[in-house]
Amino acid sequence: MIYLAIPYTHMSSLWRETYFMLGCHITADLFARGRQVFTPVVYTHQISLRYPLPVDWQFWQAFDEAFLAQCDELYVLDVPGVAESEGVQAEIAFALAHDLPITYVDPCDFGFCLESEE
Repeated sequence: MIYLAIPYTHMSSLWRETYFMLGCHITADLFARGRQVFTPVVYTHQISLRYPLPVDWQFWQAFDEAFLAQCDELYVLDVPGVAESEGVQAEIAFALAHDLPITYVDPCDFGFCLESEE
């Protein structure tokens, strides 16, 4: 199973929504290709909008790591903000510590090319 990591917490609300939609698109595309994928942002974005839950890594760390521990590989969405994302960097460190292959995913490969965070 693939774990798809996407920057979220430190992004503006507009970028969080953009990355949520991008995550949905990529997750659906991977499902259509017969791949099993878990994308935390896809699962938790709407919950965080509707209920008073924090969006920070400290709150979601145990949840994310429990799923990542069940996965065979980590995909990292290579978008603006990924290097600054505490959560994504922690997920990469987790994958490295557990010998999970890491693949950086270009959103252009799925029909979405992003210019910058601004």
